Amino acid sequence: MEENLKRNKEQRIKDLKEIAIVIDTWDDIFSDFDPRPLSERTISGDFVEELKKRYRETRTGNFVVTICAPVSLKDEESERMVAQHLKRHFHHNFLQKKRVLKRIRIRGIIFVCVGVFSLGFLTLATYFKFLSTLAIEILAIVLMPLG
Repeated sequence: MEENLKRNKEQRIKDLKEIAIVIDTWDDIFSDFDPRPLSERTISGDFVEELKKRYRETRTGNFVVTICAPVSLKDEESERMVAQHLKRHFHHNFLQKKRVLKRIRIRGIIFVCVGVFSLGFLTLATYFKFLSTLAIEILAIVLMPLG
């Protein structure tokens, strides 16, 4: 049992893809146009684009972002703050994309329901002839899907 857990852990580590980014200062990660303190600054668009580009190159499985920095930047507090800031940024983006996807799905479901209801109504109107022929023809033109 313990051996299986070890193998699974080793396999997961092997499956992780590493994306290494080299920086000169912490400012390389954050926006140049944001004068606020490091803990409050926004993530640089260039940094995010570089991560996306590197991810597209491998695009398989999970990945780990490794930030290579000079020894002069070695500061436990700054590293922890940057890691938390990056996690918060990407988690926020994830939640935002998830909300957009949910809205798209709900909108799609509404369109399908309206379409099924409209075609069902048209079918019933044609079958039971409770509308005049002209009204049915006009409804057919308006409600029939094109394509």
